[in-house]
Amino acid sequence: MRSERDLESFDDLAKKISSKFEFFKGAYSTFRNSGLEPELESIDKKTANELKGLFTSWKMEGPSTLKDKVDQYYSKVIVCKNLVEGYLKG
Repeated sequence: MRSERDLESFDDLAKKISSKFEFFKGAYSTFRNSGLEPELESIDKKTANELKGLFTSWKMEGPSTLKDKVDQYYSKVIVCKNLVEGYLKG
């Protein structure tokens, strides 16, 4: 069973993660509003789809579901990170 301290630590971590996702949401919105989404889709469809999926999930669900879906978000972030790194190296 989790202690009160563990729950407080997780709440602090969830707030930090949420702020990073909010930054990503803003950056991706700027990217989309600048008309760059179709360009990325034409160059690298898989990366475009993963980033768009992460953006859409966070926009729809937001911080209220983070505690229950932290593993899902972590997996999505790792996939996006690896794809973006591969794209930048290529």
